[in-house]
Amino acid sequence: MRELAPGLVLGTRYALVRLLGEGGTGAVWLAEDRERGEPVALKFLAPALTDVEAAVLRLVERLESLRALDVPGLLHPRGLERVEEFHVLASDYLLGGDLGQFRGRSFGHYAPALIEVAGTLDALHARGFVHRDLKCANVLLDGSGHAWLADPELVAPVGREVEGFSPWHASPQQWRGEPAHPADDRYAFGAMLYELACGHPPFYPELSRDKVLFEPAPPLAPRAPLPDRLRLLTLRLLAKDPERRPASMAEVQAELERVGAPELDAQLALDV
Repeated sequence: MRELAPGLVLGTRYALVRLLGEGGTGAVWLAEDRERGEPVALKFLAPALTDVEAAVLRLVERLESLRALDVPGLLHPRGLERVEEFHVLASDYLLGGDLGQFRGRSFGHYAPALIEVAGTLDALHARGFVHRDLKCANVLLDGSGHAWLADPELVAPVGREVEGFSPWHASPQQWRGEPAHPADDRYAFGAMLYELACGHPPFYPELSRDKVLFEPAPPLAPRAPLPDRLRLLTLRLLAKDPERRPASMAEVQAELERVGAPELDAQLALDV
């Protein structure tokens, strides 16, 4: 399989521009879509997701099922394509970057995006699905600053036994291989809050299965002032026992709105 590099042209349609990011499910490149005359985010799926025809068919069925659910704020790829030797997912290229750009900044900078993501996850859970790959790199912002939840390749129905996860944000239950549950996304949301506040996820840089399973999350050392209620919410979300986490993303969203209102007012005053 050829090495991906800037300038590489695949077929007659896609010309690679630069690498946007890499994860367990594949690498994402900014590319020029010559057929449509616009930039596109092109995800090259890892061989583990496409190594047999049955796996490809399952992925196509999953993506089509998710599109039919019509979850607000969930970014859908245009479809799975075979381009020469690669399986790729093409998605709209969003100009605002990902949530990671706000690491270490005050809560007012990223509160609106988190509130929107919480609502998207609540809608996804209400329809019986779990995202299972929530992290800063998978929360993308459009040109208006609205947040979109990307990378639905690992989304699974509640109760499904599944493999694969992003270790830095995976719940203890995912590490144990337990069936998918909305509480997994709530843990990952807490890990994302921790990362935004402290500049790195819990247990960085020495992550291990035993730490996730048995050790409490390290105390938060935020780089910017952090409201006490947000600190408490983060630790609740990171509870080992899923019963001790908030009961729903709707509850998390409501708490973020309560904390975020004065923070947003303060941030607007600073920006004026």
